Amino acid sequence: MNKSITRIFRQSLITIFLFITTVSLLSAEEAQDKSPINFDITVSAESLRVGDEFTIVVKADYPEEIKLSEPAAKAVEGAFVLKSEPQLKSKIRNGRKYNEYTLTLSVFDTGEFETPSFEFFWYDREGNQQTAVSPSGKIYIRSVLPADTTGIDIKDIIGPKPLPTRWWMYILIALAVLAVGSVIYWLYRRRIKAVEIPETPPEPPYDIAIHRLIQLKDKNLPGKGKIKPYYSELSGIIRQYLQGRFDIVAVEATTYELKKRLKHPELPKEKSVTTLKILNRSDMVKFAKHIPDSGVHGEDYELIKDVVVSTKPIERPVNEQNSLPVKKAEVSG
Repeated sequence: MNKSITRIFRQSLITIFLFITTVSLLSAEEAQDKSPINFDITVSAESLRVGDEFTIVVKADYPEEIKLSEPAAKAVEGAFVLKSEPQLKSKIRNGRKYNEYTLTLSVFDTGEFETPSFEFFWYDREGNQQTAVSPSGKIYIRSVLPADTTGIDIKDIIGPKPLPTRWWMYILIALAVLAVGSVIYWLYRRRIKAVEIPETPPEPPYDIAIHRLIQLKDKNLPGKGKIKPYYSELSGIIRQYLQGRFDIVAVEATTYELKKRLKHPELPKEKSVTTLKILNRSDMVKFAKHIPDSGVHGEDYELIKDVVVSTKPIERPVNEQNSLPVKKAEVSG
């Protein structure tokens, strides 16, 4: 009786596990199917020699109302070398947009390879960022040597010939340089004296950010119609401040990567949310040619300024500031 119950219990556990696995796979496929972008990839040749250039054409069609970024160049990895930036051709027909990206690559290895998959960012009507990846193709790279190398005389590279050794010349040059250097140093020491000057501390990230924000406001880029440079500079200011103030890798990170790193005990959660919201809008302006309403420019500026001001570190007492280390410097006497 106990064995029967145990067997039934095990079978029930296996059935539940299989059911959960099936549901997870179906959910993943359904989430993938929800992507509104259709991709197609064409490779100019299926068989090449090492170092030959070839082109990959990535075609993407999607609803006109969403925004799509260019393929990320970092997707080219391994044996592949990207020889040119993506060349874009675009057209709109029946409410859908058709983009065609042409990239030139080469391979410096032999064998069968899968061509790179390129990563795209797309934005829905609300400005939410999503990721889509293009499919890959197959390509075969042949060696420049024939298949049968029997009888081919392949010689190694001739090594460098040794130069004749003339030690006496090197010794004379070294003694002359040493003598000249000693005379210059002796004359220099006669004319200088050591004084103590306080070591200048590096400029705090807060001061840098405030100074750059003031300069950005004085430029009045939105008033000149330069929306993309405005948001690029605003995004760079807050990224540099976050990296210097909280020791977070932010300058070179994408907004999606920064969302996972933007956690610090001195950075309130609402400030993190505000920062990410403005960085997402900045990405849309830079990559999707989004034009915010006129009043949004000033609001975003004030929000970024508030993040910087509200997270300014507590200044040290004056007696601690006056105890900075000093170093010796030499000035002309």
